[in-house]
Amino acid sequence: MAKPSLGSYQEIIWLAFYNLINDNVSDPQNPDRSKWIYSSYPEKTLENKTDYPILVITPLEHSGSDVLTLSKSPITEYPIGIAIQIYSTSSREMKTIASDVVNVVMSNRTTLYGSGIDSLVLSNSVYNHYDLSGFKLHENEIRFTITYNDGDQ
Repeated sequence: MAKPSLGSYQEIIWLAFYNLINDNVSDPQNPDRSKWIYSSYPEKTLENKTDYPILVITPLEHSGSDVLTLSKSPITEYPIGIAIQIYSTSSREMKTIASDVVNVVMSNRTTLYGSGIDSLVLSNSVYNHYDLSGFKLHENEIRFTITYNDGDQ
């Protein structure tokens, strides 16, 4: 059975990450809050400490490809990146959420592999902070690199 196209694959993988994180990482401030995970930073201005934490799972990014010619049928591999951005008014809380995200994703790799991922690597993590009116906002961006290939599974 052939794999889904690269375009379909991106939606499948994004949803797999979203569902995995949404089902296993809860808002530490309010575990019953249903909307704290987004696909992009909210357009609504977040001006209060109570608006945080939020978690953003960005759309997948891919650039370039590598052609593997180890067999008669060359396989093209596409490295794809996904970033998980965590925003919190507490650096400790931000670190806890980041740790939870990494633990959930890495310990559930087999679930993600079932979604069609050929490989999954934690590629990097970047920390920033911003001074907003009246409070400091901490951001941690965790990046995973996924490999998609156009060969049959």
